[in-house]
Parts: sequence; structure tokens; C-alpha cells
Amino acid sequence: MNVDQWMRLFACQSLGAVSDTYNVSHPHNLKLYVRPDDHKIDPLPWDTDRAFSNSATSSVYGSSGSQLQKVLAIPAYKRLFQEHLYDIITTTYDTDYLSEWVTYYAAQSGQNATARILSLIDKRRSYVLSQLPAEVPFAIMSSHRNPNRSVTLTGQAWIDVADIRLHGEEESLAPTWTTTTQWSIALALPANTGEITLDAYDKDNQLLDSQTQTIP
Repeated sequence: MNVDQWMRLFACQSLGAVSDTYNVSHPHNLKLYVRPDDHKIDPLPWDTDRAFSNSATSSVYGSSGSQLQKVLAIPAYKRLFQEHLYDIITTTYDTDYLSEWVTYYAAQSGQNATARILSLIDKRRSYVLSQLPAEVPFAIMSSHRNPNRSVTLTGQAWIDVADIRLHGEEESLAPTWTTTTQWSIALALPANTGEITLDAYDKDNQLLDSQTQTIP
């Protein structure tokens, strides 16, 4: 699975209050694309004419019987799903941005449900935000020196953090997410210093915060 794309698609469908689609109500209305380069499978939106038909407070994560729930049960992937929800909400999913599109398509279709849809968008946006984990600051909580000249760091980060790197480096440290906000990272001890500085980046590769830990 290209898990990132799966989480992105179903974050869109969750925010769109789509019913009668895969992961919501029924296990159908899903098309799959096998990428020829790496053979990973991308999901494609299909038959979403029932958008904005679920209630504003319908489940953010879909139906309990969906096979996708096995993916969402893994903390790193549930966090990724939440990252996409938050990213969409803070960029395009609000009535200021969408009112022009809703009005346009109402005119094209001859079915004017503009007021109802915009009201649902506003309520759905507020509800989904209320279901996301409580905000926590980016922090290194502890460090443990290992016998093989490595160190294990643990810490926390909210869902606006998409990547954690050593200070000044471009390569991701690929943290292990033990919960949707708690992480651990194992890395080699620095040769000439007793400190490690980690940088937190968002989905747009913007630096959010830096934290330094002294290694005992």
C-alpha cells in the first residue's frame, strides 16, 4: 500500500461526509491503481455522489467493520491520517475557500444546496478538529545511552509535525510512533559532543521547532 495516499484520500472523504463508499457504510466504491515503478497500490476516489450526506458528527475514522480500520489501528498510520485531516482543514476546508466552488457547481447542476452544504462544512470542520489529539509542544522527553554507542530518544510531537531530523540535516530520522503524539528514535552517539539537537518540520518542509537534549 502507498499508505500516505490511502490516508489522504480517506481524510478527504471523511471531511466531505461521504456515505456509501469504501471505509464508510459499505465495502465498495473503490478503484485501485498499481504503480508500475514500485508496485505499490494507490486508492482512487470513485462514485462519491453521496458527498455531504453523512451528518457533521459522523465518525471521523469510518465504519468499524472496514478493513481499513486495521491500518488505522497502527499509531503511525492513524497519526498520518490525522496529519492529512489537519492539513486539509488548515488549507482548503473552510467556507471562505469553498463557498465559491459550492456556488459554482450548484449553478452547473441546477441543484442549489449551497446553504446546507456550507453549513455542514462549517460544522464538520469544527467537529473533526474536536476529535484530533490535544495539542502538545515538540519536546525530547528522555534519552537512554545504549551499549553499542547509540542513544534512544523519546519525546512528543503534535500532528502538525510531519518529520523529525537531526539539526541541519535533510534526511528523516523516521521516528517510531508509539501513540499518535509519542515517538522514539534510536541513533548513533555524536562523536564530539554530548548534545543532540532535533528539528521538527511540517508537511511544507517548514521548520516548526528545535529541541536539544544533553546525553548523560
